[in-house]
Amino acid sequence: MSGKKLSGFSRLRVELKKAILKKSAISVFVLVALWNISVSTNVTARFLEGNGPIVETLREIRDLNLHIQMRFYQAMTSVRPGHLNPGNIRLVYIDDQVHWTNHGGRIPTPRNFLATLIANASVPPNQAAVIGIDMELLAPRNYGEGEDDASRQAENDALRNAIQKAARQGVTVVLASEYYVDEQDRNIVLPNIFTLSELPSSGGAGCGLAPCPSFGYVNLPSDKREIPLVEDASKKDDPTPRRQYSFALAMAENAGNPAELQETLDLKSPHPEPVFGSFLPEESYQPILALKLASNDDATVASCKGKILLIGGHWHEVEGHGSLVDRHLSPAGYMSGLGLHANYVASLLQPQFAREVPLWLGILFDLLVGMAIFTGFEYGEGKWKGLALLIAFPVPIVGAYFALVNANRYLDFLFPIELYFLHVAYELVEPRVAGKIEKIFHSK
Repeated sequence: MSGKKLSGFSRLRVELKKAILKKSAISVFVLVALWNISVSTNVTARFLEGNGPIVETLREIRDLNLHIQMRFYQAMTSVRPGHLNPGNIRLVYIDDQVHWTNHGGRIPTPRNFLATLIANASVPPNQAAVIGIDMELLAPRNYGEGEDDASRQAENDALRNAIQKAARQGVTVVLASEYYVDEQDRNIVLPNIFTLSELPSSGGAGCGLAPCPSFGYVNLPSDKREIPLVEDASKKDDPTPRRQYSFALAMAENAGNPAELQETLDLKSPHPEPVFGSFLPEESYQPILALKLASNDDATVASCKGKILLIGGHWHEVEGHGSLVDRHLSPAGYMSGLGLHANYVASLLQPQFAREVPLWLGILFDLLVGMAIFTGFEYGEGKWKGLALLIAFPVPIVGAYFALVNANRYLDFLFPIELYFLHVAYELVEPRVAGKIEKIFHSK
């Protein structure tokens, strides 16, 4: 018996070497390791923003894989204990009626209209808890911070007054800011129509008002599952980087417990660890029509009491037709940027987010799964090969679920598993194809 066991073990060791030391297998392991590194560090994100047939093809492959990952991620988060719920978050839609009919498709959206929405949602006793404006308030090109076209001066004054009056009535208003990445790979904040002394950026100095209005950047990560938290960004004329809060984090801090969020997310760290949110369909947040809020409709105003309001664009691209503007793929299907921010805020407040499995552990897990799959394929014979693969397939799924539920860690394994099974398919097909080719040449 011992001889047979030794023989079996020896064969397993031989097959293991044969399976993992093939050039094709080694190349797959290298690709898996590089994939983990690129996902965790975003080293490929800038490269895939370029043009050209190779880059565009790789981008399409990435997007397809990301789509599949998002669907799987939604299934994972939906079955773990503790579900995300919409809480007190409401979306205020500036829809086709407002944008195309009332405002004639004007960009930017009239600031006095935004001022009316803020004013109506901040009057006691039905005032909202926090109001977020997910609309661009950028100074025109070649204008500085706090500057705008003279024709919009009255509108801007009305918006500023509404924001400051809301603050005096106990309602925080968070405005959207944006940054771009320059040639030196620096984040440069685009100038807004209001100066930071009027409305300081979240994470910066106080403004002397309680609660203090603020900015939060609305730039979204390439992977929409990741909740944007903080970035260091500079002004174009001032190279000193300053910590900037995301729009979602600024909303969550103002609506929740800032000290608790600071500690939970380790925001004092220079590079806080990424977190991945949970997702609900956009309609779960009970959208409100901006036109009704602007007209001071009693039921609409009453529905704002104590709620976290997110105000933003929800119109279609071509005069009410075509796709929605600001449309993104998420684990809960396509939704507007406003819907994404709602999910981010809800995930932070409840909290319903997960951190990624550490890079070294993710690579180790993927490599061990690959070794098991390849060895089982080499070691098995006949139908046992199929059985070995069938047994190996659910292992990463179970591992990912265990990591999410028991350690609140997200394990992104889908692309490595795809590579492994593509490699196995190649191993199955290649000898047959090579044999047929050889027969064709010999027959000639």
